[in-house]
Amino acid sequence: MQQTRIAGGLSAFFEPRVVAVIGANREPRKIGSEILHNLLLTDFTGTVVPVHPTAPEISGLKAYRKAYGCR
Repeated sequence: MQQTRIAGGLSAFFEPRVVAVIGANREPRKIGSEILHNLLLTDFTGTVVPVHPTAPEISGLKAYRKAYGCR
């Protein structure tokens, strides 16, 4: 019973509906671009949101200047 409650409370962490990639980047081999690229290649069914201070889009996705307000 206790494990079910704990697991249920962590579902947002283990099964997110939205993932923001802070520091998403257009340049290959940068950590932000690798994370974004790998998320897009998986079977993740949620929304992927790149966050970059100046880019209007990255990998065909609208990029946001800040993480908040990116829903």
